[in-house]
Amino acid sequence: MAVKVKIYNTPRPNDREGEALQHARVVSKGTLRLDDICEALVPMGLNTAQIKGILDGLVQYTRKSLQEGYHIEWEELGTFSLSVRSKQIINAANKPATEVTIDGVNFRAHPELKKKIRQTTKIEEYPEESPAESSQAQRKARMLKQLEKDGHITGMEYTRLNNCTRYTAQKDLDTFVEEKIIASVGKGTRKIFVAVG
Repeated sequence: MAVKVKIYNTPRPNDREGEALQHARVVSKGTLRLDDICEALVPMGLNTAQIKGILDGLVQYTRKSLQEGYHIEWEELGTFSLSVRSKQIINAANKPATEVTIDGVNFRAHPELKKKIRQTTKIEEYPEESPAESSQAQRKARMLKQLEKDGHITGMEYTRLNNCTRYTAQKDLDTFVEEKIIASVGKGTRKIFVAVG
């Protein structure tokens, strides 16, 4: 699998002359969330509850540590740290003072993570006619072909197969269930879809 990028013309002020410039942007396949992480890790021998418990514990530990003033470094992932904002105010004693508030959380990717991604990620230009822009009928045809082959499909597999967002996949699958083309079996990360009839 490769990361798809789209090439855009860079806007240029009217008074600037010279060669037209272009820039690239990654075309996102959607956003992966906790259920996706669980689905990916279940085959490693952990159940969904264990995975969610571990991830929840990491989030709580990170939050508590940041609140206590620590930086958190996850080896080969990156470093989390707090950012602050300050502004000049007049305090209750009618004197100039500096008010400091928490602005947010910074994340800096670990150099090894960036290096591995740069070295191993393939890039493809986004095709003019892409499965992501295909019609629901075309996505349905791909799904039915996959069902003939494997007998079932998951939401994540449907998303990858059609290079669409999770939202589009869920909407399609709900429609196909309502139309009794497929049926859902199981719940949560163990939900699969099978052909009806």
